[in-house]
Amino acid sequence: MRTYPTVPTFAQLGLLDNLIKALPDTFPGPTPLQALAVPTLLQGRDLIALAPDGAGKTVAWSISVLHKMARPPVSAEPNAPRALVLVHSPARAESVAVDISHLGRYVPVRHTAAEDGSSWNRTVSALKGGIEILVATPRQFLDLWKQRELKLHGVEIVVIDDAEQLLDGMHQDSLDQLLPELPVGRQTAMFTSSSAPELRSIAVLWLTKPVAIKPPPVATQLKGLEGPIHLPEWLNDVPEVVLPDWLSDPDEEAAKPERKVGKGAAGKGAGGKPAVGKAAPKAPVAKPAVPSKRPAAGPAPLKKRPGPGKRG
Repeated sequence: MRTYPTVPTFAQLGLLDNLIKALPDTFPGPTPLQALAVPTLLQGRDLIALAPDGAGKTVAWSISVLHKMARPPVSAEPNAPRALVLVHSPARAESVAVDISHLGRYVPVRHTAAEDGSSWNRTVSALKGGIEILVATPRQFLDLWKQRELKLHGVEIVVIDDAEQLLDGMHQDSLDQLLPELPVGRQTAMFTSSSAPELRSIAVLWLTKPVAIKPPPVATQLKGLEGPIHLPEWLNDVPEVVLPDWLSDPDEEAAKPERKVGKGAAGKGAGGKPAVGKAAPKAPVAKPAVPSKRPAAGPAPLKKRPGPGKRG
């Protein structure tokens, strides 16, 4: 079994001090998922994170988005949030908003969860006042945009929370209509607890050259990260599936005179070839990338860029 570097502290992930200060005392340090996802998101990479409930997915993307929204401190324009969080239900939106409130209480980042019915005017009022983060279902995003209460030109990062829950047919039409309206150059992160093949349709259309991670169990948190890390078969069709460099096996890297990069969907490889004349361990971190076959119909894929006491 391969052993990777010990999980770092929250401070070593590069987060703002005011975000670390807001974390509950019950958090001894990042979970393996947070240790992988946070640096990737702070670098501006698109991300697919596959992890079970309890792995810390919500905290991972929340603190990353809050960090990006708070630094540099650029105020959002009226009706033009800088970050969108797609959730599967209004109840989930409210729960996420509570988490963001706790984690972001020491940073000047404004957010709101979209509401329906009699509370709709409250959402519209919050947008007009200028917010950085808007949490809503795909249908709510689309309704706000169609009524000209939401401008999408300033969106810098989109988070797809619990992506497997958006596979329900009631969300598909809204997702298809919303995607073409989002700006080129945004960052997109997809978090899921399922490896269902149907998620490929979201991954291929919404993400560009994503980092794909499936961390080991949370139980390994204090022992370092152990592997190998296995990714689901459907990620074979996602362009340029790679993992953070620090996950590479030191012994394998030492055996290579130089790193050889194969051609991927975008002309760059997801990993190197073993040194000639040396038996390389057959435990790849990620499956080799192959060019994606995007659906012929539907919106054209865009080029994109970016309480807490319960981890999930």
